Amino acid sequence: MTPREQGFWMPGEFEPQESIWLVWPHDDELWIGYLDGVQRVYFDLLAALTPTERVNLLVPENPDLQPSQESLARAGVRLDHLTTH
Repeated sequence: MTPREQGFWMPGEFEPQESIWLVWPHDDELWIGYLDGVQRVYFDLLAALTPTERVNLLVPENPDLQPSQESLARAGVRLDHLTTH
């Protein structure tokens, strides 16, 4: 059975959604020296999304690899629209 036959479908960009899910970039081996820049882009992305969207952000268990609430707030992220997991 195909995914379509099982009832799965890809919603259009215009479809209503409850939230956006993102994963915080934290693995320097994956980003090979670009991690700081990628994290800055994520701060900008979260700041752009959270005024109008709810965001669920997957973060590593290690607190040293997570963005701090202070740094998110300084970047303009609306913390009441951000849930970390």
